[in-house]
Amino acid sequence: MISFALMACLSGSASERDGLVRSPSRICDRNLPRGSDLAMNSLFAMRGVFGMRSRRDARREAMRRRASVALWPTIEGLEGRALMANFGLDPTFGDDGRLVVPIPGRADSGSLYAIIDDVILQPDGKILGVGGFRHQMSSAPYTVRTDVLVERFNSDGSLDVSYGSGGMFVAPGLKFGDGTLDANVEAAILQSDGSIVVVAHADGLSSGADGFPVRDFAVMRVLPDGTLDTSFGDGGYTLIDFGPDQTSGDQYDRPKSIALGPDGSIVVAGYTALATKDVGGTSFPNSSDFAVARLLPDGTLDGSFGDGGKRTIPFNLGGNNSSWAYGVAVRADGAIVLVGKAEVGAPNPGAYNHNTSDIAVARLTPRGDLDATFGAGGLVTIDHDLYEKGNAVVLLNDEIVIVDDSATLTRIAADGTILGTLALNLNRQGDTFYDAGETLNVLPDSTILMGGTVSSGGRFGQFFTNLLPDGSVNTAYGTEGFAIFLGAFAGGSVAVQPDGKVLFGFGAGRTIVRTMFILDADPPGNGGGDPTGAGPTAVNNAQAPAASAPAVQESRLVFAGSSKKTNTIAIRFNTTLDPALAARKSTYKVRIGKKGRRFAAIRRVSYDAATRSVTITLKQKFNRKAQLFVLIAPNRLAGPDGRPLGDGRAVVIPIAAAG
Repeated sequence: MISFALMACLSGSASERDGLVRSPSRICDRNLPRGSDLAMNSLFAMRGVFGMRSRRDARREAMRRRASVALWPTIEGLEGRALMANFGLDPTFGDDGRLVVPIPGRADSGSLYAIIDDVILQPDGKILGVGGFRHQMSSAPYTVRTDVLVERFNSDGSLDVSYGSGGMFVAPGLKFGDGTLDANVEAAILQSDGSIVVVAHADGLSSGADGFPVRDFAVMRVLPDGTLDTSFGDGGYTLIDFGPDQTSGDQYDRPKSIALGPDGSIVVAGYTALATKDVGGTSFPNSSDFAVARLLPDGTLDGSFGDGGKRTIPFNLGGNNSSWAYGVAVRADGAIVLVGKAEVGAPNPGAYNHNTSDIAVARLTPRGDLDATFGAGGLVTIDHDLYEKGNAVVLLNDEIVIVDDSATLTRIAADGTILGTLALNLNRQGDTFYDAGETLNVLPDSTILMGGTVSSGGRFGQFFTNLLPDGSVNTAYGTEGFAIFLGAFAGGSVAVQPDGKVLFGFGAGRTIVRTMFILDADPPGNGGGDPTGAGPTAVNNAQAPAASAPAVQESRLVFAGSSKKTNTIAIRFNTTLDPALAARKSTYKVRIGKKGRRFAAIRRVSYDAATRSVTITLKQKFNRKAQLFVLIAPNRLAGPDGRPLGDGRAVVIPIAAAG
């Protein structure tokens, strides 16, 4: 059980934190043609009506535009921009840890661009990037459309051409009547058979320019081979509308998250904006409610759930009486937990106030009824400050764990009682990082990886932290327990590899990032087999690291004669190594300099078993004053008997110049 006893003060005033809001929703502006001020202004106005727009969205859009003209995001460390041994990008993935996904070619399209938001890790190590493909038709009427895009990559970042068409799947356009709808991806999930289910926001007109607006949940399934599952729903899709009818108009419905039930059912959640809602005899226009639907494995609505497979949940706590769901989880017994936000305060019909909302939690029985044993009639609200918004939820040991926009984790018991909170403080070296928690991953050891967005001085980035079972921060992770990437932020879900490396889609473009995080298999305070609690051997921020001396006899840069530069590193070990592992490039990382802002690319590696020596040839050359360190991750290098080098801990080897 996680007991979040640790409480730290959040930095900045409530007014400063206001606006740092984001659902796992993505950048909604991406479906507009770039440079379209009229379209952008129209979207901003619409968001004011439906409660979608915030100052944070504007900041994210500004970040997306700045990133669109940059070759790479700037990745920086936290403490004086220094890196830990388990902090940085993985140079073995893509191009120095960053993978720019290819854009599908279309003979019938003009301008093209793609965005990858969600990243899904398959059990075999292959990586699925899920997002949107935006294209403008090259002939009249020159319509612009967004379709679902899925691409699959091998573990090293190379495109898996066996998937779909040359490694890619582009969904055919969503149809409603004679109209074709945009499909803006909101979330995706992997099924046990290797298929993925994608939920998107369908948006468009029912029939050309004369049709009525259609704004629905859209759910589709992609088979393991990268083709549309036409047996799912109606030819591969299911459109879900929460309004009274779809014959002359439409209610605004927007999905935000997806989960799988224990029986293989599919649960999608978000919100629906009613044209008007009566509360106590007063009319509230454009008021939103939680919206959830359950589908059978074949993609049809489950008639045994709610009203024909759908259910809306009002909170009606004040303001315009709106509430929005952003996260969903399903218990082992089929009960559904929804988390989001609800307006509070004095009634104010037609006016949405970003500054007055509480975290809103609802639990439904497997039949779709509010669970009377949870909170007050199935509902719980949480008030930490003026503005709260629950972004993500996970279930752990029959408890509900929520992360919100103030980077605060809240733990709730099975009966709805609030058990504790943990608020993060991201002040470092004079920088105040205004933070918003957005993603949660439960790791195999029952610790939690929390991620979110930070900003400081006009800079935006992504942070991660690892929380131990006792509620404390794992200080062996990143720098003092935190890692911040300035210039990159996750657009959607985060995937964690078994070795602790983290994958996320850069929310400002078509880039997938993989970090070098190596979570200690037995972190301090975890009650494991390491009696010292020392954790991995990590680079100290203030001084150069010492080598794991018993493992290494000699390490040096090798210069030929009077050469001033070299690209050769020689390491002699005190023990015989497994030749296959010792000669593998992916076994080693070469860090440049004491602060380790960069890593040197490795050209090749060779191993001489007779002398127990490894020779690493780099792609660039260094002079005699260079400071290099070779990093070997825990359990990555072993002897012929299988005993890991460094007894299962990371090994850091300083490299000295020699004649």
